[in-house]
Order: sequence, then structure tokens, then C-alpha cells
Amino acid sequence: MKALILVLLLVAKVAVSQTQQTGMYARTATPIWDRLWSDSGKARPVSIPSPDSSARLIARWMEVGKDSGVQLTLEEHGTTLWSRKVTPGVGIEAAWAPDSKAFFVTTSGGGRNGFYGLTVYFLNEDAVSEMQLTPAIETAFGHPVKCQSEEPPNVAGVKWTANSKELVAVAEIVGHSNCDSESTFRAYQVSLPEGSIIRSYGEIEAKRLFGGDLGWEIKNAPDRCIRRSTSCWQYFNHDSTR
Repeated sequence: MKALILVLLLVAKVAVSQTQQTGMYARTATPIWDRLWSDSGKARPVSIPSPDSSARLIARWMEVGKDSGVQLTLEEHGTTLWSRKVTPGVGIEAAWAPDSKAFFVTTSGGGRNGFYGLTVYFLNEDAVSEMQLTPAIETAFGHPVKCQSEEPPNVAGVKWTANSKELVAVAEIVGHSNCDSESTFRAYQVSLPEGSIIRSYGEIEAKRLFGGDLGWEIKNAPDRCIRRSTSCWQYFNHDSTR
């Protein structure tokens, strides 16, 4: 287990200089994963207060035998309202809605590169409900480029646009050399709690409209791949380029 922790810590440090203050996908999200660890490698809790200060989301690194992950706990005036363990929790980041009635969590089910998924949690009077937005966005994104083997995109939250009623999310081609145009993305405006997609935006338009809200991972997505897709082809996906 100690070996696993060391590996996760090393992965977490890859971009730590960029990520201490901003989220990987959402600039204003709290980069929980990067703040969980002290310089000495010891885990420490991360507290994220709601905008109205009525509640706070607390993230802690938890180890129970071989089952390690990030424990998310929602507290109100010192009382625990809800708790959920996210395994393994790599790259996890979270952002509250402006009205404090919901928050979204983006995290990888594997390593720092992906695959990432997006969950929205809604605060009700006596309970917390959740909505998985990953499947709907994956379906909308589809498979727009050729891959050596088909794989889902990274799906992540970017910003809240209408309190807890609407957010912008992205689907990103994973940044490794399996697919053409790696690390490019498309953005989606999602209505909540229906989970329906209102509108989608290409990468260049999304950067123009939401550039100040994009985290470091997608802010520098290669626009040349959008303007001239052949410049970002992988040779093994196109016989004519061999």
C-alpha cells in the first residue's frame, strides 16, 4: 500500500506547480488532489466552504486496507450531512454553484491523464442527491476522430452559469497517442437537474467565450488540430500517411 501511495504522489506532482491555485479543468475549482498532500508527502484535509458559508465540503485521503481514496464529507455547523468515498480520486477537483445549492466533482477513475468523469451533487433539505453527467456528454461527443482503439473522452466541469441550474462541461480527447487530435475538446452547456444539453461549442468558440474559466489542462489545447485536422493525425490511424 505504501508503494501505491508513493506512485500516486509522484503522479500528483507532475504539474503541481501549475495546479496549486487552479483546477485542471475548471480554473475556479478547488484542486483537491494537489492540495491534499503537504511538501513532506503527508495527507491533510482540504476544506471548501459554500459561497453562503452555510456548509463546507471536506476532502480527506483515506486508507482502509487496499481500498484507498478520497473521502468527501459535507458538513453544516459541525454536523455531517453526507459522505462519499471517491476511489482512487486522482486529479479530483470541485466547485460550488453560486447559490450554494449544488457542487460538481471532476475526477479520474485511473491516473492523472484520465479517464475523467463528472458528477453533480444537489443539496436538499435533508439529503444530497447526485447526477452522473458523464454518459450524456460522452454520447453527445461520440467518436469524432480516428483512434487505434475506441475510448471515451475525459469529461469535466468548467463553470456554473446560472446558479445551480446550468453549467458548462467539456469532453476532451485523452492526451496520449491513441487518437488523432489528442487533447482537443468540445464544450457543452447543460441544463440541471434535467441533465439535458442545451448547446455545444467547438474548441475555438469555447475558448473565446469561456477562456477565463478554463483550467490549465484545456486552456492550451492545440487549436491547430481544429484548424487543420491532418496536422494532428497519428500515422497508425491513416494508412496514407505511412
